[in-house]
Amino acid sequence: MDRHDRAAGVDRWLVVFGLIPRGLPGLVFATTALNQGLIDPVQFSSLVLMVTITTVVGLLLLERRLQPGEAVLERAHG
Repeated sequence: MDRHDRAAGVDRWLVVFGLIPRGLPGLVFATTALNQGLIDPVQFSSLVLMVTITTVVGLLLLERRLQPGEAVLERAHG
């Protein structure tokens, strides 16, 4: 994030963290691939696990970024 972004009030990390927890499309594609025989059940399980982990981590990062307070600002600039 450069000084122009900060001056404009733009938080790029907030956008990035907001896009991470989009797990539903991943589950839809994984289910479709499994039903079409493109992946096996082990691969499907791996994809479900990956979607779950990235969704949870993404939401935790987003929550942390949205927390008001000076501690968040210090972490962002430190």
